[in-house]
Amino acid sequence: MDAYAIVEELRKWRDYLIGHHFKLITDQRSVKFMFDSKSNSKIKNEKIARWRVELSYFHYDIVYRPGTENIPADALSRICGATTSDKLRELHEILCHSGISCMMHFVRGRNLPYAVEVVKKITTFCQVCLELKPRFFKYSGQLIKATQPFERLNLDFKGPVPSQSRNKYFLTVVDGFSRGPSFISEDLKDFLMKKDVATSRTTPYNLKGNGQAEKYNGILWKTLTLALKTRNLDVSQWETVLPDALHSIHSLLCTSTNSTPHERLFLSSRRSTTGQSLPTWLIQGGRALLRRHVRHSKNM
Repeated sequence: MDAYAIVEELRKWRDYLIGHHFKLITDQRSVKFMFDSKSNSKIKNEKIARWRVELSYFHYDIVYRPGTENIPADALSRICGATTSDKLRELHEILCHSGISCMMHFVRGRNLPYAVEVVKKITTFCQVCLELKPRFFKYSGQLIKATQPFERLNLDFKGPVPSQSRNKYFLTVVDGFSRGPSFISEDLKDFLMKKDVATSRTTPYNLKGNGQAEKYNGILWKTLTLALKTRNLDVSQWETVLPDALHSIHSLLCTSTNSTPHERLFLSSRRSTTGQSLPTWLIQGGRALLRRHVRHSKNM
């Protein structure tokens, strides 16, 4: 974070610093090593190497000063870090409090300038996630895998749930290939019979017999409660956040398939419920910061 703050501030004040010799003072030894132009050590991290190239046209000396000797706080890095954290926290809430793996997949897929450590910090210490995300015991077993979309469907009901309308039950249908749940009409049985689709039933209250649908019932309800908590809404208003919850589930990474349900089914990324693929603060005009995640060698 301190290194990124230095890069951002030099970019901002570039017109005033070019052609002048100046001094950079940091309380991080690692940052001094990274940006020391007099050091001939090889940098194997691609991002740091790009930063050093970008800073190579500045004429500066970087000095290490321990934090105990810094009387005024390093306000520039603190402000930059706070702004970055606020934006990432907002994105985390928009995506209905997704986990670390899903957040990193979303960030990297859109080249957003957030490091893994920052994503982990925001996700791990989110108060809503700590309060509402349960810790499940993982059962060991073998899952029958589908080889193409709609080859194997898992269905389950959840309810009754508190509601302000007559809708008090979920009908969850999970495609075994894309892992995407969706809602379908009550004429399912007649439709399946007309299409010569074979069906089978599981034993009531046997969670292992219909694991995918049972799991997604929990995922869907957890996502709804997280979205409700963020907006300070009562649980009976779950229908107001249902589109955002389903968008979050369909658009974020499924670690079992290593892709999002929407991408696996339609081979394309999914836009948000407002028709946009990114939050408004990321699509407004201004400088766009991209992060390159491809390494061509172990040194660069």
